[in-house]
Amino acid sequence: MLFGAKAVFIASLGFVTLPALAESFTQSLRCSNGKLASVGDDSASVFLKCGAPMMKERNQTACSFGIRSSRCSLVEAWTYNPGSGKFLHTLIIEGGKVVAIRQGARVD
Repeated sequence: MLFGAKAVFIASLGFVTLPALAESFTQSLRCSNGKLASVGDDSASVFLKCGAPMMKERNQTACSFGIRSSRCSLVEAWTYNPGSGKFLHTLIIEGGKVVAIRQGARVD
């Protein structure tokens, strides 16, 4: 019986945390000119659609290690400020492609 109660408790945690995670990430960013940048876009495309970000961080490297080789790629975070009353958006770019878009705080 104790095992069943633990399983129900752990399963209920998933329902509590998953919506919170879903709200902090999105699949696209509406640029100030109305164009759309999406997960999967390359960084050059994002730059052409949205212009220069307000902040750019390049201090991370992602590496994957295999049996015979390893691969590392630069990870950048580009933050865009869409304007007053809207949310900041940070695009996570790995190896030149947008892999995630995080929605941040509302701009005053």
